[in-house]
Amino acid sequence: MNKLNLMATVVTGLAISFSVNAQSFSKVNGSVTIADGQSADSISSVNGTINIGKNATIRDDISVVNGTVSVGAASKLSDVSTVNGEVSIGENSTVGEIAVVNGEINLARNVHVKDDITSVNGGILSNAQSVIDGDVTSVNGAIGLIATNVKGRVENVNGNTTIGINSSVGAVHYIKPKGFSVGLNTKRIPRVIIGPKATVRGDLNFEREVRLYVHSTAKVGNITGASAIPYSGDTAPKN
Repeated sequence: MNKLNLMATVVTGLAISFSVNAQSFSKVNGSVTIADGQSADSISSVNGTINIGKNATIRDDISVVNGTVSVGAASKLSDVSTVNGEVSIGENSTVGEIAVVNGEINLARNVHVKDDITSVNGGILSNAQSVIDGDVTSVNGAIGLIATNVKGRVENVNGNTTIGINSSVGAVHYIKPKGFSVGLNTKRIPRVIIGPKATVRGDLNFEREVRLYVHSTAKVGNITGASAIPYSGDTAPKN
């Protein structure tokens, strides 16, 4: 799945199946719910939410056009994607790639994401002890990491980014606005915060103007395209 190329076509005429042996669930209008401890293959919905309970296992992709995806604690998932809707992953869960066009992505504590996280128009928040094996990317949304390890890099275009306390990321890259992102919040200068005891293992590369704040206890690589503003309090300066 390409990062920013989500569900170019929608297959209609899907019917929901509740067969014990055929564990795929598809629906056009309406929600799909997987109970605690249950398993399924793929899940898809055109207009409706997907609710997955605790300790559930979904072996194939979860996809929604218009609706949210909510996942309970300690569940094991493959890839998750939505066009218009939020994705929330419960604590101690494992998931493949997460990709959203219009909506937020929220990870609870100790979530393991085995691939990339991408949101075009929506924020991304990852809580403590979570691990992301790939990149974290947004175009017009804020990225916030709390005690999170990102093995890839963090990329943004127009949104704010906070590499919060005790977080570690491979690199930070701000891309110059172009194409559909030009004119969307491009006059606002994004804030980039490298918080207390945070680490950027590689380079910080800025192709556009940002306000970069680096805590005195943070460790960062080479900085290109911006000047670091040092701070030492609990929070970065507002201006």
